[in-house]
Amino acid sequence: MKKFLTYVLAWTWCFPQQLLGLLVRIFSRAQKQEGGYYTYNIKAGSVSLGTFIMLCESHKNDPIVLKHEQGHTKQSFILGWLFLIVIGLPSIIWAGCFDAYRKKNNISYYSFYTEKWADKLGGVER
Repeated sequence: MKKFLTYVLAWTWCFPQQLLGLLVRIFSRAQKQEGGYYTYNIKAGSVSLGTFIMLCESHKNDPIVLKHEQGHTKQSFILGWLFLIVIGLPSIIWAGCFDAYRKKNNISYYSFYTEKWADKLGGVER
């Protein structure tokens, strides 16, 4: 019953990110792994969209990254349709546009609110 309810919520309450996750999974040819996550052939950049957790090559055997991405999945279920605006877009911008700023100021990637909250929900302590 729990799996069925999760499935229904994923495809209703979390629909935008769930659909995007399915499309990324299909077009990236991500492979399902034991544990319910996927791996895809990208060097860096793991992502969680709805119930689709995709770990890149450098993270595929890292249980901490998996827990962090599971935290993003929990955010998705908390925020529903707002997830992509509140978490997804800011997280992508933080990851893609502020690398030099983080390095220059010695700021952890995981200090940003989207990542800190995902760590907390996923049970990751840094």
